[in-house]
Amino acid sequence: MFSLIGLWGNDKPEFRAGRVVKFESSSGIGDAPSVWSRNIVTVQDGSEQYSAGYVVHVLVHHPKDLVVGQDIGYRISGNHLLLKTADGKQIKAEMCKVRMVAGRQATVCAGETSFPN
Repeated sequence: MFSLIGLWGNDKPEFRAGRVVKFESSSGIGDAPSVWSRNIVTVQDGSEQYSAGYVVHVLVHHPKDLVVGQDIGYRISGNHLLLKTADGKQIKAEMCKVRMVAGRQATVCAGETSFPN
Protein backbone atom coordinates (compact mmCIF):
# COMPACT_ATOMS: atom_id res chain seq x y z
CA MET A 1 0.00 0.00 0.00
CA PHE A 2 1.31 3.45 -0.93
CA SER A 3 0.87 6.53 1.30
CA LEU A 4 1.16 10.20 0.31
CA ILE A 5 1.00 11.62 3.83
CA GLY A 6 4.66 12.69 3.86
CA LEU A 7 4.26 14.82 0.73
CA TRP A 8 1.91 17.32 2.40
CA GLY A 9 2.96 16.97 6.02
CA ASN A 10 4.58 20.38 6.56
CA ASP A 11 3.67 23.17 4.15
CA LYS A 12 4.69 26.03 6.50
CA PRO A 13 8.08 27.57 5.75
CA GLU A 14 10.70 27.11 8.44
CA PHE A 15 12.06 29.99 10.49
CA ARG A 16 15.63 30.96 9.62
CA ALA A 17 18.25 31.91 12.21
CA GLY A 18 19.06 35.61 12.44
CA ARG A 19 20.31 38.14 14.95
CA VAL A 20 18.70 41.38 16.18
CA VAL A 21 21.13 44.15 15.20
CA LYS A 22 18.91 47.18 15.89
CA PHE A 23 15.75 47.79 17.92
CA GLU A 24 13.94 51.08 18.45
CA SER A 25 10.83 51.56 20.54
CA SER A 26 8.79 54.70 21.13
CA SER A 27 5.40 55.46 22.63
CA GLY A 28 3.20 58.50 22.92
CA ILE A 29 3.34 61.74 20.99
CA GLY A 30 5.67 64.33 22.45
CA ASP A 31 5.29 64.20 26.24
CA ALA A 32 1.85 62.53 26.15
CA PRO A 33 2.01 58.97 27.52
CA SER A 34 0.49 56.18 25.47
CA VAL A 35 -0.42 52.52 25.90
CA TRP A 36 0.74 51.92 22.31
CA SER A 37 4.34 51.27 21.37
CA ARG A 38 5.84 51.73 17.88
CA ASN A 39 8.74 49.33 17.38
CA ILE A 40 11.25 48.97 14.55
CA VAL A 41 13.53 45.93 14.47
CA THR A 42 16.41 45.06 12.13
CA VAL A 43 17.43 41.42 11.78
CA GLN A 44 20.67 40.30 10.14
CA ASP A 45 21.28 36.92 8.50
CA GLY A 46 24.76 36.76 7.00
CA SER A 47 25.17 39.84 4.81
CA GLU A 48 21.39 40.44 4.51
CA GLN A 49 19.49 42.85 6.78
CA TYR A 50 15.71 43.17 7.07
CA SER A 51 13.95 46.04 8.87
CA ALA A 52 10.31 45.96 9.84
CA GLY A 53 7.98 47.85 12.16
CA TYR A 54 4.89 47.15 14.20
CA VAL A 55 2.61 48.94 16.64
CA VAL A 56 1.43 47.05 19.70
CA HIS A 57 -0.28 47.62 23.06
CA VAL A 58 2.38 47.77 25.80
CA LEU A 59 0.57 45.13 27.88
CA VAL A 60 0.81 42.62 25.00
CA HIS A 61 4.50 43.01 24.18
CA HIS A 62 7.35 44.53 26.10
CA PRO A 63 10.46 45.83 24.28
CA LYS A 64 12.63 43.51 26.40
CA ASP A 65 11.33 40.65 24.20
CA LEU A 66 13.76 41.85 21.49
CA VAL A 67 17.34 42.67 22.49
CA VAL A 68 20.21 43.78 20.24
CA GLY A 69 22.64 40.88 19.85
CA GLN A 70 19.96 38.27 20.55
CA ASP A 71 19.55 35.33 18.16
CA ILE A 72 16.04 35.13 16.74
CA GLY A 73 14.05 32.99 14.35
CA TYR A 74 12.57 34.85 11.39
CA ARG A 75 10.87 34.32 8.07
CA ILE A 76 9.48 36.58 5.37
CA SER A 77 5.88 36.19 4.28
CA GLY A 78 4.76 38.66 1.61
CA ASN A 79 5.59 42.12 2.95
CA HIS A 80 5.84 40.94 6.58
CA LEU A 81 8.77 39.87 8.74
CA LEU A 82 7.63 37.17 11.17
CA LEU A 83 9.80 36.88 14.30
CA LYS A 84 9.92 34.04 16.80
CA THR A 85 11.37 35.04 20.18
CA ALA A 86 13.32 32.71 22.48
CA ASP A 87 10.21 32.04 24.58
CA GLY A 88 8.17 31.03 21.49
CA LYS A 89 6.21 34.28 21.03
CA GLN A 90 5.61 35.31 17.43
CA ILE A 91 5.65 38.92 16.25
CA LYS A 92 4.34 40.01 12.85
CA ALA A 93 5.97 43.21 11.57
CA GLU A 94 5.50 45.05 8.29
CA MET A 95 8.65 45.38 6.20
CA CYS A 96 10.00 48.93 5.97
CA LYS A 97 9.81 50.52 2.53
CA VAL A 98 11.88 53.18 0.82
CA ARG A 99 9.75 55.47 -1.36
CA MET A 100 9.56 58.99 -2.69
CA VAL A 101 7.58 61.42 -0.51
CA ALA A 102 7.21 65.03 -1.65
CA GLY A 103 10.08 64.55 -4.09
CA ARG A 104 12.46 63.19 -1.40
CA GLN A 105 13.55 59.66 -0.60
CA ALA A 106 11.99 58.49 2.68
CA THR A 107 11.71 55.33 4.75
CA VAL A 108 8.19 54.32 5.80
CA CYS A 109 8.10 51.97 8.75
CA ALA A 110 5.31 51.17 11.25
CA GLY A 111 3.24 54.08 9.95
CA GLU A 112 6.05 56.59 10.48
CA THR A 113 7.92 58.36 7.69
CA SER A 114 11.54 59.40 8.15
CA PHE A 115 13.89 61.29 5.85
CA PRO A 116 17.66 60.77 5.73
CA ASN A 117 19.77 63.70 6.91
